[in-house]
Amino acid sequence: MVISDERFAEALVRRRSERYGLRKISDELERAGVDSRESAALLGALKEAEFQRAFDLWSRKYDAIAKVQKERAKQYRFLAAKGFGSEIVAKVIGGQRPD
Repeated sequence: MVISDERFAEALVRRRSERYGLRKISDELERAGVDSRESAALLGALKEAEFQRAFDLWSRKYDAIAKVQKERAKQYRFLAAKGFGSEIVAKVIGGQRPD
């Protein structure tokens, strides 16, 4: 049974989107050899919800905004390691909430 690249890419994006940011998912698609145009189309839809996904992931792990720099750095590293961009991470760590 052969699975098409498109179906593989869609499944990978769907599976990873709850726990990872665009950068990490994009890198994984590239390593898997998925066509860049195809991956760009799939990731375009995820980009809209990037902040919400980062906030949801952060709120499951941490219950409050860090008051101490060391804890803020820890939270920042957590989201950055998951593949979220610095602008999104700064918003989440800074206390912004999704609409």
